[in-house]
Amino acid sequence: MADRRWRDILQLIERQEVALKNHPRPDSLLYFHRGRYFDVSLDAAGKPTAFSWYEPAELLEIVEPILDEHPPKASVVPFSDVQAHVLSEVAEVERIARHLEVELADGTRWITGTWWTKPRLMRGRSGWLALEIEKRRLNGIEQWDEARVRAELTRVVHANREAKTEPVVPKVRSRALEIEASVDAQLDQLSDGVHAWETRDEAKFLVAYLRRGEEHVGLKLNEGEVYELLWTSRPYVAYEMLRAATAGKPGRVKVIEPKLRKELAEKADRSKYMAMMRAGKLKVGAVPAQTDSEWWLHFKQGKFWTHYSMDGDDYELSEAEATAILRDHRYTYVSFED
Repeated sequence: MADRRWRDILQLIERQEVALKNHPRPDSLLYFHRGRYFDVSLDAAGKPTAFSWYEPAELLEIVEPILDEHPPKASVVPFSDVQAHVLSEVAEVERIARHLEVELADGTRWITGTWWTKPRLMRGRSGWLALEIEKRRLNGIEQWDEARVRAELTRVVHANREAKTEPVVPKVRSRALEIEASVDAQLDQLSDGVHAWETRDEAKFLVAYLRRGEEHVGLKLNEGEVYELLWTSRPYVAYEMLRAATAGKPGRVKVIEPKLRKELAEKADRSKYMAMMRAGKLKVGAVPAQTDSEWWLHFKQGKFWTHYSMDGDDYELSEAEATAILRDHRYTYVSFED
């Protein structure tokens, strides 16, 4: 199996010859049963704690970018290794979760989550909303995709087989739908490179989000100059808009000034990043998932280095490794130096 790519493994999974264990994340199981894929989270004893399900076309779209990558050999196990109690419990929980999903479908009912924030899930006009409620007051909204909602519903059912939905408080529902509609309208106004949504961060610096082609870009501004750029996505911009709106500090959509538009054309041109880095005018970085270690790639003393905030040390990289990071867009933040 060592030479099998994702696209090959998926065919074997659908024929119920193999399953994937502990990949692409630890304590997980991916298998095919009853015509769909199940991505299951397991506890230390191998008992399901939550899962999501996917039609074959849904999963194929998710893993499309990695179809030619090779899962670790140890993660590919015979389907017979999927224990019968896992199959039966997942089937039972899925049945209850699907029933709850149907009850929530018209947006007039919600269900309390199981995390410490206790989000309440309800259907909005254009998707699923996770609401943070305190004393019948709306304190926060997030937009969740179908997979995350399915996982949360199964987590709820695992905690309580008798879980029930409840009618949404009308005032809260009205306010949530109003904010959702406003955010969707603002997102649609972010025409390619012409309009931006402006707000302020916790340090009171101006932040602007705009769309460039299929991507979204966040700009941090200091006295009108771009000093940091965030390559992100429409869902992230929606998250920031929702957070600002529920905090009572909504931003606004504005036409991008010609000076800023010209500066952006330079600083959002990825093809120039290598030359700018070699000139000491740029570094790129990210906050990798599931870790608090922020890293930056930069160039000094004729070499490329990665700096990790966790230990404060620099580690030398080859030019090929640095080129791959830039070429494959394996970074989120771009910081510009004078």
